[in-house]
Amino acid sequence: MSKRPSLSLLQSLLFVAVMGIVLGLAVSASAESILRLVTFTVADLGKQDQVFQLASNANKLYVAAKGFQSLKFSYDPATGQNVGVSLWDSLADMEAVTQTDAFKALLEKLKPLTKGDFAAKTYQVHELKK
Repeated sequence: MSKRPSLSLLQSLLFVAVMGIVLGLAVSASAESILRLVTFTVADLGKQDQVFQLASNANKLYVAAKGFQSLKFSYDPATGQNVGVSLWDSLADMEAVTQTDAFKALLEKLKPLTKGDFAAKTYQVHELKK
């Protein structure tokens, strides 16, 4: 007969705490909030500063827009992959900005700086209750 491995007191308490948190969370959908996730790879690592400037310009458009909440931008210097995550009050608010001539002009400036796929995807935001 094999013996079950025993957990230390600390491991047991940690397990109970984590399970309590997991089971205690209730998910509620935010009816309108939208997260926009953009991913692309810079074609030439030496051009990353130009990409940062374009991201900064996009942020200026966003900040002036109705319904904009935040933008986070990240970059992996080893691969050149860039990720932008923006949060909006609604899909309509986000689309109002991304359909402007000013935003489309920024995308045109970005195109020659990238290689491969440029992906932009939107997701409905779900907030976890405390």
